[in-house]
Amino acid sequence: MTWIGFIIAFVGVVVRRLCRKNNRYFLWTTRAPLEICTTGPYRFVRHPAYVGFLVLVFGLTAGLCQSWMIGLSFSVLTWFWVVRLAMEEEAAIRWSNVCDEYVAYAAKVRWALIPFVL
Repeated sequence: MTWIGFIIAFVGVVVRRLCRKNNRYFLWTTRAPLEICTTGPYRFVRHPAYVGFLVLVFGLTAGLCQSWMIGLSFSVLTWFWVVRLAMEEEAAIRWSNVCDEYVAYAAKVRWALIPFVL
């Protein structure tokens, strides 16, 4: 499980790097978006950087053979990211400079975090 976990963690890092590469406004804080990124991993989910982070944490805990931590960290972080992305979705809709564009993007890219789930 050790090497498989670290490979999974590396996939999470790659996903986050792709997000930074495709979204020139990629930041660590919630703020008014200047434009909506619809390329790269943003074609599949609206918040792929969060997906990458969840995959990274899952891979690290699996790689360190901390099986009890896998469930705990994944569930806590998923709850945290769901709350945070709700704030980001609200901020994107609230700001008039991207409101209509974001609503259209959200209609096109249906999944916010996990395809076919959320």
